[in-house]
Parts: sequence; C-alpha cells; structure tokens
Amino acid sequence: MVRALARSSENQVHAAPGNPGMARFAELHSLDLNDGLAITQLAEQIQPDLVVVGPEAPLVAGVADDLRQAGFLVFGPSAQAAQLEGSKHFAKQIMQAAHIPTATAITVTNSYQARLALDHFGPPYVVKDDGLAAGKGVVVTSDYSTALDHATSIIRAGHTVLVEEYLDGPEVSLLCISDGASMFKSGAPNDGVFIEVRLFKKSPEENKKEYAQKLYAILKDALKLEDTGCVYMNYLEFENWAANGNYM
Repeated sequence: MVRALARSSENQVHAAPGNPGMARFAELHSLDLNDGLAITQLAEQIQPDLVVVGPEAPLVAGVADDLRQAGFLVFGPSAQAAQLEGSKHFAKQIMQAAHIPTATAITVTNSYQARLALDHFGPPYVVKDDGLAAGKGVVVTSDYSTALDHATSIIRAGHTVLVEEYLDGPEVSLLCISDGASMFKSGAPNDGVFIEVRLFKKSPEENKKEYAQKLYAILKDALKLEDTGCVYMNYLEFENWAANGNYM
C-alpha cells in the first residue's frame, strides 16, 4: 500500500505505525493504530490530501469516522460498515437481508450451544470466531473434540462463535470497490482486496468469468441495502492514481 502511494516522486507518504520495510517509502510515526484521537492529531499536524486506513482493526474501531469528522478525505469504511469484517454474525445478517447465498450458520455463546450446533451440522465442522482474529479464528476439522475445543476457547475469551455449514469445492472471488451507490469491478477474480464475495463452483471446469458475472449481480443486490450503511471499502493498488499529494 505504501509503495503504491509513493510511486510518484511528488507524493509524500506517512505511515503509522509502519514497519522497517515501509521506511524506504514513507516517514514512520509510532502510534496506536486503533487510537482515533492520536491518528486524527497526527493528520492535523501533517494535513494530508488523503488518509488511507488499511487494517481491519482501526476500521472497526471507527478511526475512519474520526478522521472524516475532522474534515479529512478518507479511503476506508465507517465503523458501521466495517462490521462486515468485524462480525461474521453481522455479515451473515446482511447477506440474508440481501438474499445473498451463504453457508448456513448458528451463532452460539456457550459450550452447550456449541455442542448442539456441531451435532446439527455434523462433520466436517466449521468453527469461527465471530470477531477479528488476525486470520487465526477459523478451524475446519472432522474431529469433534478439536472443533469443540476451538469453540470453547473462543467463548472463554469472551467472543461469540459461529458454527457453520461446510461447503466443499473450488472457490471463485470477485473483488470490487463501492461508494454505496455505484460499484467498480477490480478486474479478473482474485486480483484485489475490496468488497469480496466468494462462490463455490460445482466443478473446477466451470468458467470463472461466468461466475464473476453472477457474483457481480449479487454485489449489486447488496448495494440496495442503503439503510444499513454497510459500504465496505478496502485497498487494491492505485495503478491509475492520477493525483499527486501528501498521503497518510
């Protein structure tokens, strides 16, 4: 992301907190990513033309909202929209409201409910942490004890659990960016990180473009849910970014 923003020599890029790999392309600032006040104060000091909020945790924490309220141009969803990433249960509700096909899931809050849900679906078991888990919140297993142990550990941590129907087969993804009224396809499936919808194909031979068209239709239906405020934007690469400026 930082490298893409720094492609033009006229751009000055700042990253918070950043890492040693970013230091080549940006000035680094040691801040708590989830501290909206601190990030906003930094933005007031830098006065960037655009602030790109990339990670999920600060988006869920409402950092993009804080920056917008302070008058900055921000690329990234509101806290309300970021619930699509921050809560798998919430994402399921949105998909159901938009009639988007999705695996059946049961939300549970204690071990007894987890056992009932696991018994309902049977193996293979799919157990998910409802919240953000840095890519470590999902277990897919045919072993009942492993599935229950994972669910129990999530519950003990104070989180909600989703026990989900297992779907088998190759997967196709279509990634888009939307402002809530219109939508832009990022290109061929599996090319980016914007709005993402996945569809399981019935056979590996089926055409990716055909399924991408189906996914695009699904996403357009989702955009009709204007009252939810759930426009989720994330980042691809600014291949054709025309403006030069100061970025954070």
